[in-house]
Amino acid sequence: MAVSFVAAGTAATGSQDDLTPALPTGHALNDVLILVAVQWGTTTPGMVTGGWTSFASGIADSTTDNVAFNVLYKMDGGSETAPTVDFTADLNFTTIAQIAAFRGVDTGDPIGEVGTVFTDTSTASATIGPITAVTPGRVDGAVVVFGAKGNNWADSVNLLTGDSLTWVEIGEPDPSGGNNAGAVWDYALYGSVPTLTSKTFTTISATSDARGGVMFVVQAPGAAAAGPPSLVMAPYREPRG
Repeated sequence: MAVSFVAAGTAATGSQDDLTPALPTGHALNDVLILVAVQWGTTTPGMVTGGWTSFASGIADSTTDNVAFNVLYKMDGGSETAPTVDFTADLNFTTIAQIAAFRGVDTGDPIGEVGTVFTDTSTASATIGPITAVTPGRVDGAVVVFGAKGNNWADSVNLLTGDSLTWVEIGEPDPSGGNNAGAVWDYALYGSVPTLTSKTFTTISATSDARGGVMFVVQAPGAAAAGPPSLVMAPYREPRG
């Protein structure tokens, strides 16, 4: 079975401690639920308990701006309730949380390869990236790219392209329509294993120097990707004659 995208729930945004993002419409038993949590103005990523597992997090911290993010997953048990994300810093800055669901995953190991987390505070920029590429280990999966940015988020972000894949936006939660933090994540489904390249999101605003992101794979059950054929040597036989 190939991995497929189900839906993304309505993002929860605000400037308070805890958020409860909505579960995706149509989610079902054995889907994998993936949650992204972002907070501006802190170096403490949001956390979720109750069976959620963090597999990627990052902190971009400079003297003038910072943003922290966490990416977590949970297998859908068939009777899920919307989780509460605890932003323990409680600094009254922007907080964001959103959940997406994928189907047809390896229920015992749904998250495949996870790339090196990108963070940058070197200079104010309109970009989030380059976010390091991964090499999927199985066929029939999905690749997801997530990015977050600190102060002065724009209200539009470019859709990713390339690698002979069709990219689709999961969500672009922005609580303040052009101010404070924001997030974006895209996905692409694949059959045969693609050769992926590093990705960069571009926003309108160039005033934030705190940015971060990560690329990861949602994997299907089954064997690893096919490699080159093995060379089998025939046994030596004495020539007749």
